[in-house]
Amino acid sequence: MIQMLTSLDGTPASRLAFGTMQFGGRADAAASRAMFDACIEAGITHFDTAHVYTDGASERLLGQFVQDRRESLIVATKAAYTGGAGRANILASAETSRQRMQLDTLDVLYLHRFDPGTPLTESFAALADLQQQGHIRQVGLSNFAAWQVVKAAHIAADFGLEIAVIQPMYNLVKRQAEVEILPMAHDLDILVAPYSPLGGGLLTGKYAEGGTGRLSEDDRYAARYGQEGMHGAAAGLAALARDLGTHPATLAVAWAAAHPTKPTPIISARSLAQLEPSLAALTYLMTPQTYAAISALSPTDAVFESFSGLTTTGATVITGIDFLPKAVLYYRQQLQWLGGMGIVVLAVAILPTLGVGGMALYRTEIPGPLKDSKLTPRITETAKALWYIYAALTLTCFGAYWVAGMNWFDALGHSFSTVAIGGFSTHDASIGYFDSATIELICVVFMLISAMSFSLHFTAWREKNLLQYFQDPEARFLIAFLALLSLITIG
Repeated sequence: MIQMLTSLDGTPASRLAFGTMQFGGRADAAASRAMFDACIEAGITHFDTAHVYTDGASERLLGQFVQDRRESLIVATKAAYTGGAGRANILASAETSRQRMQLDTLDVLYLHRFDPGTPLTESFAALADLQQQGHIRQVGLSNFAAWQVVKAAHIAADFGLEIAVIQPMYNLVKRQAEVEILPMAHDLDILVAPYSPLGGGLLTGKYAEGGTGRLSEDDRYAARYGQEGMHGAAAGLAALARDLGTHPATLAVAWAAAHPTKPTPIISARSLAQLEPSLAALTYLMTPQTYAAISALSPTDAVFESFSGLTTTGATVITGIDFLPKAVLYYRQQLQWLGGMGIVVLAVAILPTLGVGGMALYRTEIPGPLKDSKLTPRITETAKALWYIYAALTLTCFGAYWVAGMNWFDALGHSFSTVAIGGFSTHDASIGYFDSATIELICVVFMLISAMSFSLHFTAWREKNLLQYFQDPEARFLIAFLALLSLITIG
């Protein structure tokens, strides 16, 4: 079960946290107080700062604001961003933070980043001493890779400590955390409080309207979020927000919080007006349809799905497939189908236009003893013949699926992926969605047919002799091997 941060009086952490990075910097004391009060009114109980934020002004202002309700709030700060994660630096940083905020106990103290030059045993020995002295309650890690978190958790256990929470970057256009960090934290029952759910303001849509902010004022953020695909995703999010009658920032924050591992995004702003759309995410109802539509905007997903489709790998990073628009579903399935006949596309559509002969590529790609003989006098005619076979198999598979009970859209989509031997589906549960032995049998039969050499199919069709399949050594081995595996599985 994922750890739940609680305050001194047992109040649980809110679904969103508020980061005070702007306190005392772009947000003066009055603006900072207004944002803090708005967070309290909205139900935020988890506040995040760091030793290095705004030269200490962030911690001092936050400390002032929390005094009259200290017992019911969670105050987290970070140490060792500069100076290394050695014992002396951690102890000095923690003490400075306590003094700035006038707090006896820090609810969470993070190591702000991984320090390869200091043994983790030294860092956690210092953190264990701080906990024993009552100066900190929980330990967190910020900007650690998944393997670094696992290593740290193992070493922390030797000192009687647990990693309660981690802070990675996570937003719609920076989704690397989904690959290892989020699954790892979920498996180890570590809470994730990701920062930058708005992508440095990119996902608010303000830059497309000529607005200014960190992306226009800070070279680091400009480089981090400068890719065209990221700006395209931001534009798509803004368009979706208009259709739904809400703010892009609300959607971005609510989307990050809706990940199946239930992270607690850290929102931030430089003014109350800027903060309000993010706070609205606390009460926004994120439906599966909206979550899927937002997820599909990500350039990371687009690149992965494209490669997976064209290479007929079949792996996917998209969740909520059932709720995607039919246009997106059709494109995914067709992309895999095109990938399945790549050799034909190259031979017919590309190579002749370049004046390049296709026979060498044909010999390289086509397996079996037929590879050195042309099926027709010209390679382009051979390619077309193979394409006709591919299309005929697809239409036959489509008809079989439709007769077996699929609607026409599912039948077409699954015929594309079956004949391509890919694996994409129009449903999250894939072929299991239909719960039909007949449909599964059709899938098996057409995948077996498609796994055989199309040159063999052409020869059998031209000779009108099915014995060609049993005379081909590759086909005999494939059928025998699959039959053997089936007998072993059934037995």
